[in-house]
Amino acid sequence: MMNDKQLIGKRGQINGLVYAATQMPGKLNNKGWDHVIRNPVENLGKEGLAYDIKTPEGNIKVQYLRGEVPTSISKSVKHFMENHTPTRSTQGESGVMVAAGMRVDTTSSSRIMYVPSKNNNNVTRGRSTLLLRDAARDFNELLTKTICKEVMLRDLKTLKNINNVMVFPTNDNSSTVTVHPTYAISHNLTNSIHCDVNDSSRSFAVFYPSQSEKSCTWLLFPVYNIAIQCAASVVISWDGRTMEHCSCSEYGEVWSFFCSSNRNVSRHCNIERAFQKKKYNRVEVGDLVYTRERLGKMKNINYADPNAKKYPKKWMYRKAKIVKYCKNNNAITVVFLAKLKSLSSVNYDINHVCRVDMVDINS
Repeated sequence: MMNDKQLIGKRGQINGLVYAATQMPGKLNNKGWDHVIRNPVENLGKEGLAYDIKTPEGNIKVQYLRGEVPTSISKSVKHFMENHTPTRSTQGESGVMVAAGMRVDTTSSSRIMYVPSKNNNNVTRGRSTLLLRDAARDFNELLTKTICKEVMLRDLKTLKNINNVMVFPTNDNSSTVTVHPTYAISHNLTNSIHCDVNDSSRSFAVFYPSQSEKSCTWLLFPVYNIAIQCAASVVISWDGRTMEHCSCSEYGEVWSFFCSSNRNVSRHCNIERAFQKKKYNRVEVGDLVYTRERLGKMKNINYADPNAKKYPKKWMYRKAKIVKYCKNNNAITVVFLAKLKSLSSVNYDINHVCRVDMVDINS
């Protein structure tokens, strides 16, 4: 029996507890898995085979693809794997996962893009941006041709309402396409069972194997005894926020390209929207608020931000508590919470504070 100290953060996985390749289904033995979705090459050659699997936490949608994934996806995956920082290194897990797209910088509480950690120069950063644009655009188009189309469009509509999307021009520049804001890229991933508590929408992923050798990874939903074989190019969508899942790399090489949205980015977008609401600054002493200030002006409160020179006009949002309010001149005095709580009290104009309860904290 594992104790709580062995659980890792909010994700709730157990350190070192992963599935072994020997526990994966075989051709003649499901190894205890009740529902096994196999590569269609081994299933009468039915390319394009689609499954809509119902569970108490929502549907898992699976569709094997006809042919290889778009070149833009494989090119971007190679670039991100070579230049972006692995997201975590956990005992018992193996493989590599990196991130791309939108994130919130924890230092400045500002929305920015993931950038390369290796060869971090203008050329490499530019390639990250352009490659993600092409891959995200083509992945979006790919999803519209699969069983995942409806849930993807519904997902994007919700994210668009809070401005947590990326918008790119189409290939011919005749219009634009709206895509998910945040991406994860993996290679031969074996990880422990978990929920994606940092996501604010469904997950959409394409897994594809090496073309030069037989390869296989399994995406697993142990609570429902579901095992999905990724030995051919396959698109899968599920709600990782509530559906516990993990993966096991069995042999060869398998890559994946995920899209979703980051909970912190959605929260940041909701804070931006809250400042536009009516009565957002009707506050009293003792209220919890979000403050905002341009990064370039944060030096006025004795705070030096590493992004201030590069993004001086970006808003920085921080949670604080009102300790004084002079209604005659709309002057607010606050003390910061969380990472800036060591700073002394700071004066703000009332137009630069917003009540915390105006923000939808569930997004």
